[in-house]
Amino acid sequence: MLQIICGFVVGLLLAGLGFGLVGGGVPGLIVAVVLAALGYIAASTLTEPERRIGKMLVSALPNGQKTADTIDAANAQLNSIAMLTKQVRDPAVKAEANDFIAATKD
Repeated sequence: MLQIICGFVVGLLLAGLGFGLVGGGVPGLIVAVVLAALGYIAASTLTEPERRIGKMLVSALPNGQKTADTIDAANAQLNSIAMLTKQVRDPAVKAEANDFIAATKD
């Protein structure tokens, strides 16, 4: 939410500044729209929170983004296993599945 608010405010400020510097009119509107879009993109990119793996920043790790994507995929698979475990009727199999989920979660 912070990204959207910061992007909107910065885009609006840059649009007003560009409109005023150009002198208004149609050229001022064109400059204002371009600056608003660029300001929104820049501010929302700069205020994006940095992902972490444990206490390390993803950008500080070699192949950090690939590692984060792999962890996300593994968590998605674990959630899928948890959903399928709800359909198991055999108590022994269900207990094994729950043990597996507990051992691999977090």
